[in-house]
Amino acid sequence: MPQRRLLFTMIALVIAAFAANLVASFPVSEAGLRLLNALVPLAISLGFGGLALWMVATSPLLIWTPMVMFFVNMAVFRGVGPLVYVYASQATQAKIWSGAWGLTASELFSTHVLNLVGAAAVVAGLLLVSLSHEPRLRPLASRLHGAGVPTAAITLFLIGATVRYGIVLPAAFGASEIHVPGFVRNLRLVLDLAFALFAYLAVKRGGRWALLFWLLFPPHFLSLVLEFKKSAVALGIMLPVLGVYLATGRLRGLILGAVSILLLTVSLHPVVKLARAEMTVRSGAVTGAPLGDRIDILHDLVFGNVAAAQAPATGQEAQVGWVRLSYAAQQAIAMRSYDAGQPRDTFSDAWQVFIPRFFWPQKPNFSNFSSEFYREITGNAGALAGATVFADAYWNFGWGGVVVIGLIAGLFFGLTSRFAMRVVHARDFVLLPAVFLAMDMALREMNGWILTGLFGPVPFLFAYVAITGLIRAPVRQGQVV
Repeated sequence: MPQRRLLFTMIALVIAAFAANLVASFPVSEAGLRLLNALVPLAISLGFGGLALWMVATSPLLIWTPMVMFFVNMAVFRGVGPLVYVYASQATQAKIWSGAWGLTASELFSTHVLNLVGAAAVVAGLLLVSLSHEPRLRPLASRLHGAGVPTAAITLFLIGATVRYGIVLPAAFGASEIHVPGFVRNLRLVLDLAFALFAYLAVKRGGRWALLFWLLFPPHFLSLVLEFKKSAVALGIMLPVLGVYLATGRLRGLILGAVSILLLTVSLHPVVKLARAEMTVRSGAVTGAPLGDRIDILHDLVFGNVAAAQAPATGQEAQVGWVRLSYAAQQAIAMRSYDAGQPRDTFSDAWQVFIPRFFWPQKPNFSNFSSEFYREITGNAGALAGATVFADAYWNFGWGGVVVIGLIAGLFFGLTSRFAMRVVHARDFVLLPAVFLAMDMALREMNGWILTGLFGPVPFLFAYVAITGLIRAPVRQGQVV
């Protein structure tokens, strides 16, 4: 891993965090705070975005690492997102500065300091892993290049399709009342990984693989749209884009794909909001509508038959998609609570996530953290709101917790990045689900909670790697004999 870049990044973050803390200790005018609230997230966005692009341009394999995904998370959700408080329209700013999610300019600046400190700790963890002994990747023989990809693609497709369409979606769409364990829900993403490999093969080998991709992907993408979740659609597109980039190494295509995904995610927000409102009317639950109702809702949205969809757009709704990229309000609320002498314990039960529900049927359900947080703030139900791992650490332990949790996250992302490099370099794509789970933790779960986002997926990751190794061990022994 690039040691020098990580070292420079950590030093820059430490200096920036120290300077920001120093500035915060003095009275600052409203104009000064506005300037700081514009410059700091802009620097975060450009700095981490540029770092991610440089690393990926240096080695296309790095796009599959949690390290790069964390940098993308910082650039988008700690950089681009909070800029909405400075550069959004007046109507949008009037809405986000007040109400249940309102915050002050000084509180917004405090969230930037929080992100700088947390990021510095994560990069320090990455640097510690990078400085340790790192075996060189062996050159990949050309005759073996991608030799195991077709088998891995078909295997992941069969597993992912069975889990997604046979278990997860029937439960999500109300056709089944079976409680789906967390590790099974995680397996639904295996299908998206299969399409990443199909896209890779479509570029590398063309012919029947290209035909197979374009026959199977459109109906799969439609099922993602019918979930009415922006993250599901974004991931469904992101993984084939990564597969194409792995095959071509062309940075321009990756950048265009990333920009397209970002614009699509922002533009989908009003559609998802309308669809969820309609599902609530029809089924009484924001996510419980059956497949037939979802198809009807999508049809009505496309052809403008939903009453809400026909309502004229207002300035207040015009930039809601941009607002959704910011977690500053959630972070400010968590920091405000701790500073008022009201810390929150969301961490002491972390040991429980390592016990499979199979052995403990009455194991508490930790997936409701985000819904409870939203209900506490707004008094309403039906939506989710993550505090971010950095704010959750502060809410539990203060600044010391931010540093320690950030360092732990950095060490984990560093180790799994090294693991990901080996897997992708060797084209050992049977292990790709474990790689992607770590990537997802760095990209999305850092917006959630320590227990569910940072610790919760770890047992599944280790279990998958261990089970895969046990299954493959007899094969390897047979090859040796």
